[in-house]
Amino acid sequence: MLARQVISPDTHLSWETLAAIPETFLTAWGSLDAIEIESGQTLVLRGATSSLGLAALSLAREKGVRVIATTRTPTKVSLLQQNGAEHVVIDIGQIAEYVRGIVPGGVNGVLELVGVTSLRDSLKAVAPRGVVCNSESLGHSWIFDRFEPLVDIPY
Repeated sequence: MLARQVISPDTHLSWETLAAIPETFLTAWGSLDAIEIESGQTLVLRGATSSLGLAALSLAREKGVRVIATTRTPTKVSLLQQNGAEHVVIDIGQIAEYVRGIVPGGVNGVLELVGVTSLRDSLKAVAPRGVVCNSESLGHSWIFDRFEPLVDIPY
């Protein structure tokens, strides 16, 4: 009975890469689930060109979510557009004002992959009662200095 549940992969990928795929998609799935993003709502994917970002983009678009993706690299804009991003923002550290130019009341959710270095700005992009989920630290900083919930979290 167990043999029917085992599939031999036909792939050119290394075992390391192949093993990372379920972990990446599971993390993306769990992050989107935590945000409770639904079809027709708008999500910012901050750090969208990472493997986790691309997985989340794929899952969000499959769900019918409008996605605003960010990248620091202008040459990666077409990659994000080809993968379903409705808007792409070049991230120079501050994106909230630009995002609110697209969605004036703020977005329903932000999947923050850069981390604490951009988290305050991501909080400014979300609508009241919107959700920001910090799932990665691409910014290589793990400490959120001087966090003041009553100031930093929108209401």
